[in-house]
Amino acid sequence: MIVSPVLGRALLGTVAAAAGFGLAACGSVTPSARAAAPAGSPKGPGAGAVPAVAAAPVCADTSRITALTIRRVSSLPGNHLHFGFPAVTRLDNPAKARTVAARLCSLPGLPRVMVNCPADFGVTYRLRFAADGRSYQPVTAAPGGCHKLAGLDGARQALPAFWASLGAAMGLAHPGIRVFAGLPPS
Repeated sequence: MIVSPVLGRALLGTVAAAAGFGLAACGSVTPSARAAAPAGSPKGPGAGAVPAVAAAPVCADTSRITALTIRRVSSLPGNHLHFGFPAVTRLDNPAKARTVAARLCSLPGLPRVMVNCPADFGVTYRLRFAADGRSYQPVTAAPGGCHKLAGLDGARQALPAFWASLGAAMGLAHPGIRVFAGLPPS
């Protein structure tokens, strides 16, 4: 098939634009996107009121962790998802908090290739570990979409085993990814 130079450039431009939209929509992670603001940097009103986050990430030494606070955030409240546990849960049992931290630290990195992700219902969980009154860098985990987990030493993938471990530590009857996504257990 022979294509005129003008038509060829127009076609190439259309394909390039479509590829750019596709990459933007899939939520790919680049090294610069993984970089977080330095610990203790201001992030808006009242940022100085909270003590600076410890320089060491959670995985540096999980044996010192004594507590974990889990906070659910729903960015799409119109989805009307249902949860059988409170939006904020605190685990003051060091063994349970350490088990969750160890599971987090064993998770694999996100794939470096384009993937099709399942539906994302806008639910994330912010995990804040503490040791002797000192907080670590918060970790954010998503049970939907590509199951992205951020806040460790790079973006990782929150696999179903992680959600089962977190749910078991919280004492949930059906600890699994569906429960954390707000869907009925299967």
